[in-house]
Amino acid sequence: MIEKREPQQTLANEIDLRKSREYSIKDGFFYALMTGFGTSFITPFALRLGATISDIGLLQTLPQLLSGLLQLSYAKITTLFKSRKEIVVKLVSIQALMWIGLILVSLYAKNSAINWLIAIYSIYVISEALANPAWTSWMGDLVPEKHRSEYFGKRNEITGFGAFIALIIAGWLLGFFEDLFSGLAAFTILFSIAFVARMVSIYYLTKKIEPRTEITVKENSFAHFLIHLRETNFGRLVIYQSVLTFAVFVSAPYFAVHMLENLGFDYFTFALIISSSQITLFLTMVYWGHEIQRIGNKTTLYASSLVIGLVPIWWILFKNPLYLFIIELFTGIGWAGHRIASLNMILKNTPQEEKTRLVAYYNFFQGITIFAGSMVGAVLAGFFHDNPTILGTGLMGVFLVSGVLRLLSVILFLPRIQDTESTPIKSKSLLVKLVTIYPMRSAMAEIQFGIKHSINTAKKISKIK
Repeated sequence: MIEKREPQQTLANEIDLRKSREYSIKDGFFYALMTGFGTSFITPFALRLGATISDIGLLQTLPQLLSGLLQLSYAKITTLFKSRKEIVVKLVSIQALMWIGLILVSLYAKNSAINWLIAIYSIYVISEALANPAWTSWMGDLVPEKHRSEYFGKRNEITGFGAFIALIIAGWLLGFFEDLFSGLAAFTILFSIAFVARMVSIYYLTKKIEPRTEITVKENSFAHFLIHLRETNFGRLVIYQSVLTFAVFVSAPYFAVHMLENLGFDYFTFALIISSSQITLFLTMVYWGHEIQRIGNKTTLYASSLVIGLVPIWWILFKNPLYLFIIELFTGIGWAGHRIASLNMILKNTPQEEKTRLVAYYNFFQGITIFAGSMVGAVLAGFFHDNPTILGTGLMGVFLVSGVLRLLSVILFLPRIQDTESTPIKSKSLLVKLVTIYPMRSAMAEIQFGIKHSINTAKKISKIK
């Protein structure tokens, strides 16, 4: 069977490719604004509507389950489109329209508002999830392998900055307008901004070219992929990422509930804490890009995953907003390394002619494990609420289970992935420095560079005037 990709009538030249990579960075920036103003506040919106912890679990997991299941029909879905670019643009346009639906829910909230929220948010998540395999394959064509660490490091740095700025402003706006207006008007404003940001993002997506490629796709079934899952490096990566994702989502949907319900934080404090991870996420992307070139993807994945594994444990020990802010700074360092290393390994371990299909399979496992992990977390929250431990009731037990499972996934499953280009970490002290001192030093250098660049730009503008 031939995968049809005919968005351009002429072969892409290097100038077109360079411009497309620049457009992708702009697209990512406005996507991050949408996330910061909108997606990050879906759980607070649900709580404002009166959602229970079970509702939150369903809100954060049902969309992932449905999108994961639909990934198995991805080949059939793609026959409705002429190119990967068309797939991405049309599906994320559907996603953008869902913000209008959420705005209507905020304006006309009724007794069934939670059900409408879950339904609309499900379409929102599914649309993006179905666009993801095509986007990943598309970007694989636009960015040469030797430049991927540097490019995606830069792109993720800029998008992380956008998300951070959006979260801070959104948290302040939410608190300000909640005091000024009654009801859900504050969320209406945030979701309206998110809609506009997504539309700008779509504009830049349409500006990107898709290099002409006609690739023969092997007729391997999902059953064939499952049978040989442990035999390929990509399959072992899928297993590791799936187990880690399950462990992460045992607790991930409930940190917002813990902050807003249990700790009683206001919206601005909530926004400050969750945005702190975005600070180090965007400031250390370039650092991790350089480290991947030095120590390899697998070693980077190992070091960053250990940081991710310890996150729920710190949340058990500390409740002060300042300490949680610092904890989330290191959380951002961990996710920055994990994000860039895992994307590199997906692109590296999937043949170009099968990339779209294999990424769809990868997303299937992600959707299933997100759903399963979150549901287990909800069950555990109820269990620990009725059966208190030395940690207390409810979510503390959930956080402990999640942390243990995260660390076990790193110890048991990550070593099975092969990467000949990776260099083992020789000492524990070097490992600690790799995820603490070195990235923070790099972050400070990025800040200093940004300040100097701003000053120099201001001087040039003043001379022109």
